Amino acid sequence: MADYEIVYHADIHCYWCGHECGQVSSKTPINQIGAPVSFQPKGGDARLVRHLGEVRCARCGGPVFAENPEKRRVYLPFEFRQRRPRRPKVVEPSVA
Repeated sequence: MADYEIVYHADIHCYWCGHECGQVSSKTPINQIGAPVSFQPKGGDARLVRHLGEVRCARCGGPVFAENPEKRRVYLPFEFRQRRPRRPKVVEPSVA
């Protein structure tokens, strides 16, 4: 059982003008065909795209590429378990 998920992140740049268009993230490698990726444009709302070829540069309309893709671990939220309460001490009556 893994305590984390692998997520791939990359910055998106335009081939023609070099403008940084945004970021993509995916649970599978970003350049893998058929796996949807989440595209977060600069200053816009995130959307799901089928492949990186659907994304175009907002400035010039040119094709884009993923620069510096990296693999990151995203850890699931950890829940602390409460300790079991100790048994109360039994006080023996003292013999006088």
